[in-house]
Amino acid sequence: MIAAQFLAQWALRSSILIASSVVLLKALRVKDPSVRLAAWTAILCVSLALPVLKMSLPSLPVETRTTIAAPIPDFQAPPARQVRVVTVEVPAAPAPRRFDWLAAVYCAIAAALLLRLAVGLALSLRLLRRAEHTELAGVRESDHVSSPVTLGIVRPIILLPPDWREWSASKLAAVLAHERSHIARRDPAVQALSAIHRALLWYSPLSWYLDRQIVRLAEQASDDAAIAAVEDRATYAETLLEFMQRGIRRTSWQGVPMARYERPERRLDRILDGVSLSRGTTRWTVAAILALGLPLAYVIAAAQERLTFEAASVKTTTAPPGLVVANGRVAFLTDAHVDSSLYANKGGPGSDDPGRIHYPLIPVTALLKRAYRGYFDVRTPDWADTEVLAVDATMPPTTTKQQFQKMLQNLLVDRFALQTHVETKEITGYALTVVKDGPKFKAATPNTGPDDRNHKDHVGADGFPATPPHMKGIAVMAATNQRARLVGPQATMAELAKEFGDLLDSIVEDRTGLNAKYNIRLDYAGHLGGPRGATALLQPLPPSDDPSAPEPLPDIFSAVQSQLGLKLEKRKVSVEILVVDHMEKTPSGN
Repeated sequence: MIAAQFLAQWALRSSILIASSVVLLKALRVKDPSVRLAAWTAILCVSLALPVLKMSLPSLPVETRTTIAAPIPDFQAPPARQVRVVTVEVPAAPAPRRFDWLAAVYCAIAAALLLRLAVGLALSLRLLRRAEHTELAGVRESDHVSSPVTLGIVRPIILLPPDWREWSASKLAAVLAHERSHIARRDPAVQALSAIHRALLWYSPLSWYLDRQIVRLAEQASDDAAIAAVEDRATYAETLLEFMQRGIRRTSWQGVPMARYERPERRLDRILDGVSLSRGTTRWTVAAILALGLPLAYVIAAAQERLTFEAASVKTTTAPPGLVVANGRVAFLTDAHVDSSLYANKGGPGSDDPGRIHYPLIPVTALLKRAYRGYFDVRTPDWADTEVLAVDATMPPTTTKQQFQKMLQNLLVDRFALQTHVETKEITGYALTVVKDGPKFKAATPNTGPDDRNHKDHVGADGFPATPPHMKGIAVMAATNQRARLVGPQATMAELAKEFGDLLDSIVEDRTGLNAKYNIRLDYAGHLGGPRGATALLQPLPPSDDPSAPEPLPDIFSAVQSQLGLKLEKRKVSVEILVVDHMEKTPSGN
């Protein structure tokens, strides 16, 4: 899908480039075939380089409009009672892999055209090797050609039919002037490059148009060179007509045959009725092409469509009974008998529904952090932590994660008049390492079951919610008496480091060197309501006089070392923070 999108964008930009060049050449009334050929050759090179230019040049945003979808119905949730709290978030399900028929068809046709080109080049080289040398420099003869042709990409050679010695001096001079004109302009190489361009963009009609222009103008410029050499239009037209009547053998596929032309009658009319000849290209001509063409090429290559959703609806909503919103997160109340899957954020790139997102209940802060992933933190207004939105939007199923993120950013700008700036600051970061005695956890056993973190939770004897069966990833659970638990039955060290970074409001780099999945459980002092994570870190409580009270838990640093055999070592790091300067509280456009 991504490949199809890349090819579509390449073809679109190439078509705009070619169409704009047609208009520009007509507006400037450029008639000289050599100048027009030089311009089209430059266009060919730019079109081939468009993918690289697009990635390397600074982007120029192009404005587009967003369509508003139908309003989202209000939530109707069953009543629930408030008890203990556990924070959960449903990960996106991986999208099933399907055979891409569109890519298969493209590759098949492109491969066939490229194969034809390669076969033609191979036949041309074999023909050159078998041709006999003549007393003329750069000229050979072969009984496999019926009319003059120039073969070879790197070092072109003129190939003549066996009867060339019977030609008149005027006829031979015209033929050699014509073919040497092709060699001087490197026409065989240019036309081979054009054939590659046409094969790669075979689905674009303008790529075929560009190829025809390059072939036609090359013959016109060489015709002018031949006429200038013999100074007799009628004689040259007779010579050319003779070669056209002989026909062109297929062994000259990837050469530049003198008798090849789009419409022979038009070529002969131009030769007989013409009053002027091509003057060729000069340094000033090349400078003018560059001066006019480079700005056009930059605009087309760097133009970046402002990515927006095909349709989007954003409106404020409220959390139903059984759910609470705190610190930019939605929390489900334990034993509340709430079907949390009804409020899970679903869809988007990488999921089983890549063409749509459905966020029935998402805090503004959480939406901002989804849109601006990559920043260490997003500083939002206080109300953004508790204000909840319902968001539905559609997009092309081929949308990448980076494009989706840009769509979210533009949606926030459009609907909330969002204004931001970036700040850099130095913070205390951490490196997660293994202590001398090694880790104290075990590798996880393979688990093929579904992620079931949304099952109906129950509380164990230790006061913590039970770990859901077949759980993947990491979750933080909170209990009473300032006790928190981090669990990850199938956790990687990278996931653990990221979770520690959230809890510590910092950056934690994984330096453990452990690459498997592990069964992680960590109990530490904390409670619900941390600034970025699911829990706030606390110092251990003093021992209680109540014999029934649970044992106080250590702080997270001590717990990591004693329970996991890992260590969090401090280090200084520079981070980027996105600061929200202005944001409307109520979205517009709904």
